[in-house]
Amino acid sequence: MASLKLPSVIRHLATLPRELVHKVIDGLCLSQVLSLTLHNVPYVDECILGHINYKRLFQEPSQLQKASNHFRLYHTILYTLCISPHRHTTMMAAHPAWSKITCGELIAHLHIQIVYLIDKVTPERADLAVLSASSPTPLHRVWDSSDLQHLQLRWTLLGEVTKALNVKKSEQLQKLRALVLEYPGHLRADLNIQEYKSNLNHMANSLEWRAKDLLRPRREIGGKSMYPFKKGLPVLPYDRHLRLFLKVLERHPLPDEDMPDVIQSGWQIPVDKKVSLVRRYGKSKEIPVSEELNHQYTPEAIGNIRRAILGLTYSYTPTSTSPVPPRSTCLISSSTEITAKEKDILLINMRTKQTPYSAYPYNKSNGLSQPCFVLPDRVEPYAALSELEIQWLESFLWSCRYMANMHDARWNETISVGEMWCKKSGV
Repeated sequence: MASLKLPSVIRHLATLPRELVHKVIDGLCLSQVLSLTLHNVPYVDECILGHINYKRLFQEPSQLQKASNHFRLYHTILYTLCISPHRHTTMMAAHPAWSKITCGELIAHLHIQIVYLIDKVTPERADLAVLSASSPTPLHRVWDSSDLQHLQLRWTLLGEVTKALNVKKSEQLQKLRALVLEYPGHLRADLNIQEYKSNLNHMANSLEWRAKDLLRPRREIGGKSMYPFKKGLPVLPYDRHLRLFLKVLERHPLPDEDMPDVIQSGWQIPVDKKVSLVRRYGKSKEIPVSEELNHQYTPEAIGNIRRAILGLTYSYTPTSTSPVPPRSTCLISSSTEITAKEKDILLINMRTKQTPYSAYPYNKSNGLSQPCFVLPDRVEPYAALSELEIQWLESFLWSCRYMANMHDARWNETISVGEMWCKKSGV
C-alpha cells in the first residue's frame, strides 16, 4: 500500500466496508491518517472518527477538521521543502494506540512546527526588505503567528513575492546566457581560473538550467538556488580583457569632455599630443605620439566605454542608480591610514582592484598584482541584480569587441590595437 499514490488509496478505501477501512487505519501512523483527511472524502472521515483509537483523539468532527486544516498547511510546507511529513517529528510518526496524546496537544504541536518551518525559510532581515519591495502588503504587517489564518497568510504571501522575485532572477540569467553566446571567449564562470577558457556550451547550459530551476514549483521558497547572484554577476570578463581595455585607454583615452564624472586615481589625461601611460605601479611615463595615432571614437563607442569605466569602481546595488560605495568609504581618503577591518568593509560591492579606477587603497598595485575583477559577497545576496549591472556588462563587452576592431589605431609603430588585442586576448 505504501507504493500506491494517495488518491488511489482514497479511491479504494471509499469502496471498502467500514471494518476493512479500520484495519487499514490500524497500520497507519498519525501523519498518514491525517493525510487521508486532506481529500475531503466524507466516508473516510467517518471511518476515522469511528475508529477505536481515533475516536478518543477526535471526539467531535470539528476537532478532526481543525487538525486537518493545520496538517494541510504543515504538509504543504514540507512538500515544498522536499521533507517527508511522516518522519519529520516523533509525534507525527506515532500511533494513538500507544501514544497518549490529546487533540489539543496535536494541534499545538502542528502549530509550533508550522511556525518553526516558516521562520526557518523566511529570509534574513536584509533579504526580507528585498521581498517587501516586491510585495503590495508590507511583510512585517502580516508577520503574526497567533493562529492558523495568519500563518496561512504568511506562507501564501511569502510564496507569492518569492515567486515574483525568482521570475525576475530567471529572466536575468537568460540575459546573461544570451551574452555568453553573443560574446564567445569573453566571459568566464565567476570561480573559474584565468588561464583556461570556460567551456562555452557548458556555461550557457548551466545558466539556462539555473534559470529554469528557479521557476520550479518547489523552488518558490528555500534552497541554495535562491541565491544565484550571491557574489554578483555569475559570469565575468577575463582579467586579461580588463588589462587590455585599460592599456588601450592609456594610448587612446576619451576626450576630456566625455569624462566629467569619472573618478581617476593617479590617472592623468594626456595633453599636448602626448599619451600619459600611468602604470599599475603608480609610475607615469610620457611617450611622444604622432597625430595619426590618435583614434576618433564614435558617439556609440564613447557612450559604452564611458559606462564601462564608471562601473569599474563599484558594482550597482539593486536600489542604486549609480555605483555607490559603502557608506564608510565616504570618510576615507588617500591620506587616511586604513585598518585591516576597514579594508574588508571597502571590498563590499567592489568591482576591480589594482586599476586607476579602483577605490583607495586598492587603486595601486602591490608587488606583482595586476588589474583584476573581485568577487566579494554582496550586501543583498537574496536580491536580483540591478538592471544597470547587466547594462554595464553589455557595455564592457561591446567596448572590448570595438577595441578588437580598432585596426586604424596604433598600439605602437609596428602593430595596430586590433592586432595586439587579438594576439593577447586569446579570442
